[in-house]
Amino acid sequence: MLGLYTQYVSGKSSQIQYGDFEFTTDMSYDDLISILCVQQVFTKTIQVTFPEGSTAVAIAQLMEQNGLCTVDEFLACANGEDGSDWSQYEFWNLIPDNKRLMKCEGYLFPDTYEFYVGDDVYNYVDKFYKEFDSKVDGLMMDIDDSSYSLDDIVILASFIQEEAGKKEEDAKVSAVFHNRLESTDPLWASHILQSNTCSYIMQDNENNYLWNSPTAEYLGYREKGEIPAEVLEVYDTYKVSGLPAGPVSNPGYDAIYAALYPDQTYINEGYYFFVTGHPDTDVAGQYFYAKTAEEHQKNVEMAGWA
Repeated sequence: MLGLYTQYVSGKSSQIQYGDFEFTTDMSYDDLISILCVQQVFTKTIQVTFPEGSTAVAIAQLMEQNGLCTVDEFLACANGEDGSDWSQYEFWNLIPDNKRLMKCEGYLFPDTYEFYVGDDVYNYVDKFYKEFDSKVDGLMMDIDDSSYSLDDIVILASFIQEEAGKKEEDAKVSAVFHNRLESTDPLWASHILQSNTCSYIMQDNENNYLWNSPTAEYLGYREKGEIPAEVLEVYDTYKVSGLPAGPVSNPGYDAIYAALYPDQTYINEGYYFFVTGHPDTDVAGQYFYAKTAEEHQKNVEMAGWA
């Protein structure tokens, strides 16, 4: 019936295209003919999931593994090193021009994305930045009213993501870090973060951004057998007063939220330490918080680390 209608009524039989088409049951013959006369161009897509806490290099590696672009192409674009302009995003303009390893680190929002195969690298990166911009938009008013900049919040969130990464623990870990950074206690006058995830500690069993992360591998630190002094100078959380030069991963929304809104009770009560249960014990994954070094040492023993 449709064929006869096309040939004798609509007069568009010569315009019918080959391909796959999508229709709905309420379409008229004219609607169907209009769709059939438009050439269908289908572009292959691929869906990729980026875990929270992935480094920029790890994200670039996933892009390469899925055949979308090379690691170098992605990072050059994301860092604006290939001439890519990201100034349309206000957060980009707020990132300090300091000695951080990568400007994009912390701002490539981890999520599941669908990409067009063969698309421009700029469009790939833009998906991450557009999502980050959308996620933090509702927090900007409170960030502006706080004593922390957006970059401070993202840096702190990256440590919370690495040290906690659990919604129920994020705000408590955040409170510990806030206390270390803000305390008037003489014992914490240096305001050092003291996180093994970014320090001089060069042990394979420690998750360390500067030593055994995809970023450290990409920059060749393991191959060189040492972390450059100029990097430690701005990233070693056992020496740097305050926050390091940049984030150590790309945190998810919960970690960003916790960085801005730490657990107020844990701040008021003065918690400065935490440790997680050893993976080979029956307290694996549990968090133990302490106010003093003595209490912390007992927790370390309870957690199975001593």
